[in-house]
Amino acid sequence: MRFGVFHKIIGIFVIISIITFTIISGILYFFLNDYFVNENIGNLESGVEKVSDAFEQYFTWYNEFDKMEFNLALQMKKQIWILFNSSVQYIGNTTNADIWIVTEEGEIYFAYPELPASIKKEYMGNGGYVQLPVGEQYVKLLNDEENTFVELGDFYGFFNDDAYRYVSDTWLTYGKKFQLQYKDSISSNDNVYLVYMHIPASQIKRTQEKIIVYLWISIMISSLLAFVLIYILAKRLINPIQQMNRMSKVIASGEYTQRLDINKKDEIGELAENFNQMIDSLKKNEDLRTRFVSNVSHELRTPMTTIKGFVAGILDGTIPEDKHSYYLNIVKDEVDRLSGVVNDLLTLSRLDSDDREILFENFDVQEVIRRVIINLESFLEEKNIDLDVRFCTEFLYVYANKNSIERVVYNLLHNAIKFSHPKGVIRIITTIEDHSAGITVEDFGIGIQPEEVENIWDRFYTVDKSRAMNGTGTGLGLSIIKNVMEKHNRPITVESQPGTGTKFYFTLPLSEK
Repeated sequence: MRFGVFHKIIGIFVIISIITFTIISGILYFFLNDYFVNENIGNLESGVEKVSDAFEQYFTWYNEFDKMEFNLALQMKKQIWILFNSSVQYIGNTTNADIWIVTEEGEIYFAYPELPASIKKEYMGNGGYVQLPVGEQYVKLLNDEENTFVELGDFYGFFNDDAYRYVSDTWLTYGKKFQLQYKDSISSNDNVYLVYMHIPASQIKRTQEKIIVYLWISIMISSLLAFVLIYILAKRLINPIQQMNRMSKVIASGEYTQRLDINKKDEIGELAENFNQMIDSLKKNEDLRTRFVSNVSHELRTPMTTIKGFVAGILDGTIPEDKHSYYLNIVKDEVDRLSGVVNDLLTLSRLDSDDREILFENFDVQEVIRRVIINLESFLEEKNIDLDVRFCTEFLYVYANKNSIERVVYNLLHNAIKFSHPKGVIRIITTIEDHSAGITVEDFGIGIQPEEVENIWDRFYTVDKSRAMNGTGTGLGLSIIKNVMEKHNRPITVESQPGTGTKFYFTLPLSEK
């Protein structure tokens, strides 16, 4: 089964909610336990002390009555036992606690209220007292240096008996170790005895259960509200992504007319804007490719048609023999034209595919300009164009790739010739500024329309042929120039006004020579 981003967001929210609320419930559970112990431990501690005082008083009077006549002493001892029981009952009732007095052998010497019959039957010892069955129930307190014992639970299983479980599953036990001031019958060695008070923790359990119920009710309500908000938010986040997904499929089919309609001032909106820009770029490239195919087809078909027609005319005798030389020169020009188109394509392809760093060398850029002028001299003479060359020095050495820069100068000058008026002027200027050599190629021809300036560097782009001087060109020359300058990490700028002319300017690093 495939889960989308929306389902994953909801799933993560549910998992985090469950984990968070479980942790909160656990923390509250243990907090309430600690709160219950801390709230009651003071009362139990005070009650244990009072029981101990009453027990000490009982044995003080008990030993004093031994000095009296036997029958009178027996009556008095019964009275103080009743008084001791009344005191312990009062303490037990006011604290809602079960009270034990335990010997150091683990025998329950006294218990209020009376121990259940099932406990007596199961744990009654040979001495006539109930014996605590587990050593931890009394040995731990006997050996404790602080002489106190606190436990929240079932007192090592003792309160698992049905008689106690009927009251509460959990009990809070507080015990303390004491030592009698007089020799007595309950202690065999050091007059040590233990006082335990137990209170049922059913209240804390009920409180815990209520709080957990209320907590989970609150959790369910808040989760429902949060779920609705998360659902709305997730939908707002996912819908634009789904739109982009659908749009990408449309683009993959070759359709570039549709655009995303997402107006958000966030990362999603920025992504949608970039997505639309990508579509614009793809459409632009597709238009350029279509135009390029058309242009290249025309540039290849026209000379090939000319060549085919003239060669066929020579072979079948349609063209007289004395005209062969004239038409063969035309064929040669068309072959040169075809060669130029192919060379441009190969050059651009090589620049795109060659990831290696180009080799730089020191050379005189003005000498390169001179050679380019010589190569294009026939084109200059054909249109009767004057050159205004202004070199800043006799020699101007730069550090660059010589062949690539020669191609840049050639393409710029060739374009200047192509778009200049007959008997026009082309100006070439070199300068030195900021440790760089500046080269300017300027014509005073037809210029470029403002809306076309930003497109001239695009591959296969050509200006409106109805305004070009000869209507030729594949739109690769300036793309090659741009590519070369980028590999040199140098910008090239253009300034143009329709009917006034165009000026190109670029810089190269000066040679350290």
